[in-house]
Amino acid sequence: MRCLEYVNKMFGVPILIPILLCFGVNVSRGEIFSANSQLKDVVSLEIEIDDILEKYLNKLEENMVKLKEFLANKPPWHRNSSRRQDLEEGNPILAYHIIKRLTVDLNTLEQNLEKNDWRVVSRKIERAKLKGAIPLEQDLHGAAQALIRIQDVYDLDIWALSQGKLLHVETKSALTASDCLYLGKYAYNAQLYTRAIEWFEQALNLSMTTNNPRSTTDLAQNLLLLAERESEQEQAKLKCWLDTRKNPYFFLMPVKVEENSGVLNLYTFHGILTENEIAIIKSIAKPKLNRARVQSGSNKEDGNVSNQRTSKVSWTDENDHLLMLKLATRISRITGLRTDSRIGDSEKFQVANYGLGGHYSPHTDFLITGKSAAEFKNMNQEFLVLGDRIATFMFYLSDVEIGGFTSFPRIGAVIRPSKGSAAFWYNLKRSGKADIMSYHGACPVVLGNKWVMNKWIREKAQIFTRSCSLDVND
Repeated sequence: MRCLEYVNKMFGVPILIPILLCFGVNVSRGEIFSANSQLKDVVSLEIEIDDILEKYLNKLEENMVKLKEFLANKPPWHRNSSRRQDLEEGNPILAYHIIKRLTVDLNTLEQNLEKNDWRVVSRKIERAKLKGAIPLEQDLHGAAQALIRIQDVYDLDIWALSQGKLLHVETKSALTASDCLYLGKYAYNAQLYTRAIEWFEQALNLSMTTNNPRSTTDLAQNLLLLAERESEQEQAKLKCWLDTRKNPYFFLMPVKVEENSGVLNLYTFHGILTENEIAIIKSIAKPKLNRARVQSGSNKEDGNVSNQRTSKVSWTDENDHLLMLKLATRISRITGLRTDSRIGDSEKFQVANYGLGGHYSPHTDFLITGKSAAEFKNMNQEFLVLGDRIATFMFYLSDVEIGGFTSFPRIGAVIRPSKGSAAFWYNLKRSGKADIMSYHGACPVVLGNKWVMNKWIREKAQIFTRSCSLDVND
């Protein structure tokens, strides 16, 4: 763990910025990473601070090495219009660079330069900070999270990303071995071990191909081994078992449970549908199949045809067939949650059939958590009364010869469709907060036919079935 403590010392020291609100100055602090509009001000701030430091550099020789090290990381084209244009286009690598320089790197420099002459320069820097947006440590975390999220969603090649390539666009912003170390540490702390390993490997590659201190290479090697060990240990902890679910119904025929992740409550229940039940479900769904749409409000039929999901879907509830009522009851017995859509415990069953190359882009199932006040106003009140989607129960109605996996990229887990089985996971934590690790998608069907049936279970009905937690992380 010493290597992680060392990284914390390198990257995790919060920058100390005096708050001089008594002068009535309007200072924008933090949350810069969440919108591109303020990044232009950050560029101006960076340029002004660089100018101050350049003037100071001419006066101070004892700390010349440390100052040059800071300024050496400043791109020579930082005054060019292309830098502003890159920001306006939302270049996340450039945003990360700027925020990192004005948080970690500048803070380290301020701590190293302790002579009296620095006080004058420090006052100039503080005055410059008062003129515009001030990036904080939380912005650095947000910028790192943004890069990892982009890598996740678009499955970017990590070498190309570190060289500044965003999909098909070549940018002038590249990542150093130190940057990759930080991003790997961020992914590691978020228990995204698969991504952490990729970033530590890239840090190691860059440290050996560029002029980096030996300590950087050693640190990358140590962290890589640590992340690989954590990933292996997480996989080794996963297990399968027979479970009565504390319900007499399963005493004679326990449920076959497979654990898929140590990070997310993600399980597969095997053999819970019969061939006859699957045939009945398909016969009910086929006459009502329509192209999948983006949900709008509480009406499943509203919205636009979705290009994120190439499939056809139909909706059915417990009133359509006795089997649907039996299946809702079966889900309730397995999960311990209330599931009757007729009284608002859940949504109707959604049956989906994926076509040629059928897929569903990575997404989260929770719909309410994290929405803005404006978005809340546009939501149907009846929709809000039911609460958010606390959990997802997904039946697999077919095997798929090649492809069609359900992928959870943030935790490195996949579930292969198995006819008659079902996947189950929670979208919300016990605290009611969204569990971002539930981010998932349906891989394209390469060969075969994929049928699934979803049951989205709502939050409010579970007041007596799933206890809450006062810990926001639980």
